[in-house]
Amino acid sequence: MALVLTSATLRHLLLVVFLLYSYYTPNGADAPVRQKEQTFFVVCTRTQLCKLLCARARILFVLRILFCGAIWYSQIRTKELTVRQEDFAMKRMSSSLRAKEEFLTLCREGVFQSGDRLPSEMKMAQRFGISRETWRASLEQLRREGVIYSKHGVGTFLMETSDRMENDLTRLSPVTDMIRQAGLTEGPSSYSTGLTIPNRDIAAALGLRPGVNVCYINRMRRTKNGKAVCCSMSYLPVYLADEIDPMHMQDSLFSYLERRKGVFVSRSTARIVLPQANDPLAMQLRGETDMQILGMEQQHFDSRGNPVLYTVDYLNSELFRFSLTRIREK
Repeated sequence: MALVLTSATLRHLLLVVFLLYSYYTPNGADAPVRQKEQTFFVVCTRTQLCKLLCARARILFVLRILFCGAIWYSQIRTKELTVRQEDFAMKRMSSSLRAKEEFLTLCREGVFQSGDRLPSEMKMAQRFGISRETWRASLEQLRREGVIYSKHGVGTFLMETSDRMENDLTRLSPVTDMIRQAGLTEGPSSYSTGLTIPNRDIAAALGLRPGVNVCYINRMRRTKNGKAVCCSMSYLPVYLADEIDPMHMQDSLFSYLERRKGVFVSRSTARIVLPQANDPLAMQLRGETDMQILGMEQQHFDSRGNPVLYTVDYLNSELFRFSLTRIREK
């Protein structure tokens, strides 16, 4: 590392060179005197050089400390920026999912009709209290799910009713909404609830250790005229089920978790199953009839990606029509 020379240091060095040149070869009558002066000068010069070298060492030490500190600070800042970016991306994903669900709710309530042109990005972002970038992420999700489509230079439109699926398997909806979307009127439901020790698969799906109690909710749903519609078995951690009462059994568990626990169910992984004839849940749904049953086993996650609910839903396939929109990648 080069030493920075100041004007004072440069003058000292020139003085040293001049004096060395003057006293280098003593001769004549004043040689002894010059010899003494040269010896004294050399001693003084060595002292000054030692001081200069010590100062240089101190400067180098300080520079090393500053350099190491700068590296350490940059590493800390890089980690902080990475964590902030991850938190921002997670919050943005959560906000975009929430905005998408709110938009779908408005569509079901008739605020937006099939074929309508959506308002500008700025207006929609203000309506849902999010940024334009977050609303664009919501639009991209809706576009992938086949809910909306865009015309270049014209705008974004809601898909026509004839092109939309009543019960789209790619869309996460509570069973209560699925029954309503199928055009059915739900009657009073019967249910039972309690604590149980789940098997290893269910415990793992909820992120719990084996042997830990969970709350189970067994619900039997019927139409207004008494026809069996759905039989469900839901499992959730005990700390999320401590406020469940009969009033919540007439509504969806999604609504209960969001209103009472502040947990927003944003996504799920589903597996389509065909129950066996001796399956207890299927037998409960069939009763004395011989209906065809379609089953779904679902693991539900909140907006932060934590598992909060595991459900097994058996549906009367005579009353439901399910469809799946498949999109070819470019």
